Amino acid sequence: MKKIFYVILIFVIAFMLFSIPSRIYATADLSVDGIKNSADSFFANTSNSTDLPMDEDDVKDLGLQLINLLTTAGIIISVGVAIVLGVKLVFSSVEEKAEYKEKLMPYIIGCFVTFAAFGIWKVVLVMLQNSGI
Repeated sequence: MKKIFYVILIFVIAFMLFSIPSRIYATADLSVDGIKNSADSFFANTSNSTDLPMDEDDVKDLGLQLINLLTTAGIIISVGVAIVLGVKLVFSSVEEKAEYKEKLMPYIIGCFVTFAAFGIWKVVLVMLQNSGI
């Protein structure tokens, strides 16, 4: 029964994927010369342009915001896992306590690696930002 369900599910998903209409509204010369001319005009327009979508300060600010967001997510996840492991450790039997204590070492190493990586990343970005690079 499960096999039939999975086969039908695969066929339904495949049908849905192939039935999605895709429309292309772009018109282009798809000959080799047309593609080459389009590429040449693109590079000619961008090589002389000094307008960049983001300047250096925006990139640095985005990097610092990304670091802060990922660090916050890491803290929330690690605290959640610590709470779950702590509750399981408190309400478990002697054999289960030994099992949960074995799980604590990879958790501690993972927290250390995560926060060390983000800390090093933040220090490097702040040093580069202060040096003017």
